[in-house]
Amino acid sequence: MRVTAVFAVMLAAAGGLGLARSDARAQTVSPQAAPLSQTGPVAGSIVSPKANEAEITFWNSVKDSKDPAEFKAYLDAYPQGMFAALAKLRMSALDKPRVTPAPQAIAPQPVPPPAATTPPSTASVLTSPVVVREVFLKLYSLNYQVGVATDRVTPELRVAISTWQRRLNKPATGDLNFEDLARLRNAVAPTVWGALAYSAAGATQTVSRMPSRLAAETMAMAGCRKNAANARCDVVTAALKGCGALAHANGLIGSTRHVGSFAAVRETLVEAGDSAMADCRLKGKVPSACKIRAVFCADGSHAAGATTPAQPAPPKSKSGLQL
Repeated sequence: MRVTAVFAVMLAAAGGLGLARSDARAQTVSPQAAPLSQTGPVAGSIVSPKANEAEITFWNSVKDSKDPAEFKAYLDAYPQGMFAALAKLRMSALDKPRVTPAPQAIAPQPVPPPAATTPPSTASVLTSPVVVREVFLKLYSLNYQVGVATDRVTPELRVAISTWQRRLNKPATGDLNFEDLARLRNAVAPTVWGALAYSAAGATQTVSRMPSRLAAETMAMAGCRKNAANARCDVVTAALKGCGALAHANGLIGSTRHVGSFAAVRETLVEAGDSAMADCRLKGKVPSACKIRAVFCADGSHAAGATTPAQPAPPKSKSGLQL
């Protein structure tokens, strides 16, 4: 998974650090597909980044990467890990400057801080490509949905800024002035993260107690792709005490089997489960078949130290997406 891809998947958890998000995907399969036998929550849950199997899974997902940020994510999660020395060497090699023609880029405009003795400027700071990228990365680290990081202002970034402003009881302009930028820079990113990755057919992987959002997303996605036989997976994240849940439906309408997965992140596990079930019943094609399939909390409190095997997707012979 690449850094640019990572940013495409986030949701905002409540309180600015564990923002609420609902995400839904589903697919339609033929009648020959075997129905799920599980009737309750089933989820892979990794609550300790020191577990050998979890570390090896993480390493295998980044070992061939050309992006030093992914090796840094591994080192953040396992500073004394089995592959720490090799990760440092590869990260160092990738960080070396490459001899390539200098790109024709617009020189970034400096952004001086507002003078303490004068009123803060109301001018936008999003005219600087450097500042725009900084804002992308900062909001991502605070668990806001920013889309793919770039040096241009996107609609997703405007929405993320507006959400952040509303949580501070400020006018939701979707823009930032010097005062806003200074406040955003001072915001502290959480150091306890959890994630739930899932496929439309119901494959899942959860992780908890990870040191960064990137580390949590990377490990959860690696496990989900393995359980889903490399089918597409989506991911939601929570920070600190935030929790998430996945509601899944698998049922027949006539002779056609329909499956769907609906994830939500809220401040508590009960709220997350209620939200995921409500989404499943509202958007799913077989509302009566909706059941909670996986849950997680960023701090691991959902599992009380227990580890549950990841849930593979049910067999299928025909696929489709339900929006």
